[in-house]
Amino acid sequence: MHFHVFPRTRAELREKDDVGNLPTDAEIIASCSRTPEAFGEIFDRHFDAVHAYFARRSSRSTADDLAADVFLKAFEIRERYDPDYPNALPWLYGIAQRRLLHHQRSI
Repeated sequence: MHFHVFPRTRAELREKDDVGNLPTDAEIIASCSRTPEAFGEIFDRHFDAVHAYFARRSSRSTADDLAADVFLKAFEIRERYDPDYPNALPWLYGIAQRRLLHHQRSI
């Protein structure tokens, strides 16, 4: 019987498992209930893409603020993430779209 032990640090998250695979975003998010700091790996993996999404639609300073907001919100609602999806980027883009709409309505 093989038990999967979730990494405890961000460095451990970057290490490949026995068959050479990195943990999926879904696995990392699931591990956050035990090790919240693991969510930093989701930030590292996807910040540039989320920031670019906002940079194409707003100013640089607004993009900086909104991208940070996305990851804060994602961390807050991480228990709602559907683990059937191994890549969190579409979920993050959904959060980003709602943040952008909210921002545009407020200006």
